[in-house]
Amino acid sequence: MFYIFAAMLKWHYLILFSLLSINCLSQNRQFELWNKNQISIEPWEKISIDVSEKLHFSPQRSTITLRYADIFIGYQAFSWLEYGAGFRISSVKQEAGDWLQENRPMVFANFGKDLGHYEFDFYNRFEYRTYKGIKNYFRYRQSLRMKFPALTNWGMQFYLQEE
Repeated sequence: MFYIFAAMLKWHYLILFSLLSINCLSQNRQFELWNKNQISIEPWEKISIDVSEKLHFSPQRSTITLRYADIFIGYQAFSWLEYGAGFRISSVKQEAGDWLQENRPMVFANFGKDLGHYEFDFYNRFEYRTYKGIKNYFRYRQSLRMKFPALTNWGMQFYLQEE
């Protein structure tokens, strides 16, 4: 049984490495380390509240390049559909060293399906991005995510996501 599990785990890493290689070769982006902390509660049946913060650190620039905090309130209409609203406040460090602040109210609809040990999610958000001193605009954002099985009992888990 252990050998079957080890073989399955190796396949997970092979798929993860292959998809990461294809994605990294197709984009011209700087390497960044991301840290996201999130708390989720369900105060009522089918209602969830998520509060999170995220930091992006650039080893090349030796600095934090992005930080944000957000809150989402969602309604789980079906096992495969969640919709709701949220708000994000973020700051992006510009080349000159100044921080550009953005406020972003949004509505979302997410579709999801579990296939075996994998989770597939299709995220859709309609946002209104507001900046101080820069033109505000609406944006539609969608992404597809595939989560791999958890590697540890305490939740360490890899995922691939494409916007």
